[in-house]
Amino acid sequence: MTISGDGVSQQGRTVVVPEEASFIEPSGWAVDDENESTAGGAYIDVDGRLFPAFYGAERRDVADSSGVPSYRYSGFEQAIPVSEIGAGAHELSVIVLTGDMTAYYEPDDKVALEVR
Repeated sequence: MTISGDGVSQQGRTVVVPEEASFIEPSGWAVDDENESTAGGAYIDVDGRLFPAFYGAERRDVADSSGVPSYRYSGFEQAIPVSEIGAGAHELSVIVLTGDMTAYYEPDDKVALEVR
């Protein structure tokens, strides 16, 4: 996952966001690997608060590198207002719905986020 936005920087293992920034923009890709299909959707989890991401952006690189053509439209992106997150230390992750939307995955990768 990549996090971009006005003034966003990486300091060690923490993504730092200026409090006066308008948005953070997490993006990346997610798939239902067990079924070799695109996911049913993705959510950005900030401290347990879920923000639905736009899912279905083209990621030809994912399809090509994995050898699974159905992964082509597996990209996600979201713009989250910094005012919705608030100042301080936070934990950000992605929740991925299975293709049939009956279950979800919570990858172990978490991003330390600090708004200051």
